[in-house]
Amino acid sequence: MKFDGYTVQARLKPSLLVWLPVALAIVAWWPEKFVGWGFLVGISATCGLTLLLAEVGRDQGKQKEKMLFERWGGKPTTQLLRHRDDRIDANTKARYHQKLETLVPGVTLPTRQEEDADREAADAAYSSCVRYLIERTRSKKEFPLVFKELVSYGFRRNLWGMKAPGVLLAVLGSLASSVAVGVGWGASVPAAAIAATAVSAVLVACWLIHITRQWVQTVAFAYAERLLASLEKL
Repeated sequence: MKFDGYTVQARLKPSLLVWLPVALAIVAWWPEKFVGWGFLVGISATCGLTLLLAEVGRDQGKQKEKMLFERWGGKPTTQLLRHRDDRIDANTKARYHQKLETLVPGVTLPTRQEEDADREAADAAYSSCVRYLIERTRSKKEFPLVFKELVSYGFRRNLWGMKAPGVLLAVLGSLASSVAVGVGWGASVPAAAIAATAVSAVLVACWLIHITRQWVQTVAFAYAERLLASLEKL
């Protein structure tokens, strides 16, 4: 089964990273047998295992996305369109608003006073415009930078969404690989066991230190800014 670029990068790879320590532990214990597992991998892919992993990765990220938006104060795109948000300068934001009112049928964006008077209605108008903009910028050929940031955001969101099982499997995989090294200590310890232990330990550190809400937020706003910047081409 052939996947598109987004599915591979943003959905499948996060799931594979979660299960990587398990594969490394198997390599550490039975390195001489792993070379013959190509057939099993092929059968698993044919039977839809890779598709399942991709869907699991997406679901875990989407389930926690709403919580992220609530913690951040709203969707990044909505925040950037608000008059009271200063991450985009006033002149550029005014141009974006004017362009959106031209493009999106039946939408009139609020003034600063109207936004302050009814923030919920203002956010609903901004959200409607963003939905329209997302549909207009789906072409990877016409908007490659938007797609690039979307993939990066999807990857980080989905990976962070699986942090709990990721940490657990990384710790267990690291311990299993370490035991394999210990069992062979003083004899001929396979290089694969040492490498597996090191990689699993690095994964544990990455899960605990690097893969955080802030890590997701950084690229979420980068994607939002790039998406809104596409208005200059429409």
